[in-house]
Amino acid sequence: MENMDLSKLSVAIDLGSSKVKGAIGYVNEAGRFICITSDTEQSSGICRGYVKNISEVAGRVKNLMTKLKNRLVNWAKKENYLPEGYRLTIDKVYVALSAADTQGVFKTIVRNLPHEEVTEELIRSMLEENEKSAMNSYSNNMDYFMSIPQRYILDGCEETTPVGCVCEQLSVVIQNILVKKDLISNVRTCFERAGYPNVEFCLSPLTTANVVLTEQERMDGAVLIDFGAMDTSVSLFQNKVMKYVYILPKGSNHITRDLQELKVPEDKAQTIKHNICAAPGFMKPCYFTMMVCGEERYFESEMVTRIVEDRLNKILSQVEAVISYVMSTQNINQIVLVGGGSKLLYLKEKVEATLGISTRLGSVIDMGDDTKILPFAAVLGALYNAQGGSVVMEKIEQTVEKPEKKQSAGGKSFAQKVKATVGSFMDDLFKDPGESDSDKM
Repeated sequence: MENMDLSKLSVAIDLGSSKVKGAIGYVNEAGRFICITSDTEQSSGICRGYVKNISEVAGRVKNLMTKLKNRLVNWAKKENYLPEGYRLTIDKVYVALSAADTQGVFKTIVRNLPHEEVTEELIRSMLEENEKSAMNSYSNNMDYFMSIPQRYILDGCEETTPVGCVCEQLSVVIQNILVKKDLISNVRTCFERAGYPNVEFCLSPLTTANVVLTEQERMDGAVLIDFGAMDTSVSLFQNKVMKYVYILPKGSNHITRDLQELKVPEDKAQTIKHNICAAPGFMKPCYFTMMVCGEERYFESEMVTRIVEDRLNKILSQVEAVISYVMSTQNINQIVLVGGGSKLLYLKEKVEATLGISTRLGSVIDMGDDTKILPFAAVLGALYNAQGGSVVMEKIEQTVEKPEKKQSAGGKSFAQKVKATVGSFMDDLFKDPGESDSDKM
């Protein structure tokens, strides 16, 4: 890592409903992803990915960015990447967006050609035409965010690589991603208030898939399920393209609330959730104790498991409805789980048994099957797909202080004494000879 180019570093943030997560990293020359540091801040003012309280979120973002910057500086000093007289600043932040009510709307752009060759410029012009139209074509409750080309049809036949082909009619099927009104402007305002106005947005399911799904899975057909705190996103990939995305307004926090009906506080409910099986049959029934408000309480594992499973069944029934809808036109061979809720014990086995599709826990490419990575999948995906340019090294300008002028013992400087002497001499020079001291007023 000699002569590290710090301009290659990227800073990414994921605004979750339970935690705001951030990380700094880069992709090396071998194509391997390197995460330098990561940290979290308790989330506040965010509900289902939508900013409700700009001031609170801005404060959380500022706290997290301060943590990341301090860790970055310490790392750079340790590795001797930060020379004396220089400082590091974070100039650009990549933000992963995943919010409820996100929609994918399909549109087809058609061009009739005089039997000419398809060029990159032609396709680019068709995508620009779609974008201009999409900016003003949808309801007042939704904003256009981005477009994803789905298929290219040349003279009625689908073609995966249209550039260079000759045809008389070219059709591009595009999926326009719409997000809730003011989602982007609110997030941008939060970062501006936190002191980071240079923000680039990316779609969380898309970037996460690029770093979690294998190339073969994205080609053959896979569903990425991001099991978050307040919502669960379901996205389908085939032929290396995101074909469908849907975000359910339910997540692992709903399990926590159900467990609180056992008359335990939220922190104890969280502990129970992370230590109890997601479905019966995978663990032997047992009893366990827990101190609640200074009192030792006994719990039956089977009873707690039934509470967890009941909520999971409701969530998975909605996931199954989404998958059944897309399976009518697409093949699905793999399900991959990410998100904080994916850490539930035996969730993989529960999903596989319920949906009947091979399921695995997601892992970031080249970072191993570490369950600690699951909640960071979105922010790491944003980093993996970022283009760098987040960190700037600046030379510290040194200011030279001017020495104060010394005063004489009498309290007056030399210049002041000269001024006083000359002033007295000039008064005497222009004095009226006939004027006596008694004439002065």
